[in-house]
Amino acid sequence: MFELWAEKMIEGRILYSWTGVSIQKTFPTLIRSIPLFSNNLKDYLVRISNSSFLQDKFAMMNPNYIQPKKYSLGDDGSCFYYIPLMEILVKYILNDDLVKIIRQETSENVSQYVRNNGLHGRLRLMIYGDEFGVCRTVRESSDKYKEYVLYIDVDNRVQNSKIKDIHLVLIWRSSDLKNSGRSLEHVTAPLCQDIARLTNDGISYVLDGESIRIPFCVSHILGDNLGVAHLLGFRMSFGRAFICRFCGLQYSGLESLNNNVFPLAIYQSYESYNEDLNRVLSNKRYESPYGIKCRSAFDKIRINCFQIAPPDSIGDISNMNEMMKVIYNLKIFKNYSSEEELWKKAAKSEIASKNVSKNASEDDTEDESD
Repeated sequence: MFELWAEKMIEGRILYSWTGVSIQKTFPTLIRSIPLFSNNLKDYLVRISNSSFLQDKFAMMNPNYIQPKKYSLGDDGSCFYYIPLMEILVKYILNDDLVKIIRQETSENVSQYVRNNGLHGRLRLMIYGDEFGVCRTVRESSDKYKEYVLYIDVDNRVQNSKIKDIHLVLIWRSSDLKNSGRSLEHVTAPLCQDIARLTNDGISYVLDGESIRIPFCVSHILGDNLGVAHLLGFRMSFGRAFICRFCGLQYSGLESLNNNVFPLAIYQSYESYNEDLNRVLSNKRYESPYGIKCRSAFDKIRINCFQIAPPDSIGDISNMNEMMKVIYNLKIFKNYSSEEELWKKAAKSEIASKNVSKNASEDDTEDESD
């Protein structure tokens, strides 16, 4: 009973964003109304409700608790945190049901993507990238308080629960990484080291008294199109020289589109990706036809960035609708505003936060007038 009440406090903080003040105001009255508790036990629970430090200490006593590892980003004290992948897999993901699903996989009962890349019969890791802002009433700049996070999940389950099955593995402040002058490879290095070790050695598991080895691989890197492009080292904006990293189509190709099938970038091999990346790194004037700008954050585990990240179709549709609204509004503004006033208004729109450049907008306007 004691543990249940303490767990409720921690659960409220994590899942429902309860503040320390709300816990202090609510729980002491409830605790003192419990008839079966001794006064000493009630007093100790009240102490826990009044102290986030004691709540944290109680959470660390849980056998499934994983201590995050702190890594330095710079001399100014900035840092990032890594939750060890192996511990997440052992304590929260692997179980008998999942292992049986993996062992029952064949080339016939998996998706075409899994079958074509030989990923069946393996524990397939999915990595999600996302950025969010932390709200403060008084702040210097919203960019200063943006956090970037990586979550993990596995692709073998028949059905997933977003809250239960997705686990935080990396977190850092975007501005700290930028100010440190370090690359994304520095932040993802601990994760990539664990992935490389698991890919080579697999994971040991005891099923029905038998010790088995489960093969391991990374199958997907997911997120919105802007975030995925950032993680994989691709261009994050589009223009005449670069239209789509999934098909590799250039702007000039739009004029000659027909029903003929042309090779898509997503079918290119790892060797083809690596060859184009080396051209980018060795020649500053070289423009990749696929939009490659730099090494991927996961370069050390040798993934094929052409295939690893499917397009965010839902996000594309939503962004397209937003873009059409902004373009329509810009046309209206242009009739009544000077160019300077027009771009001041455009900068305040939501779409401006998505790295849409003035040149891209001018290209769209020219295309419409043509």
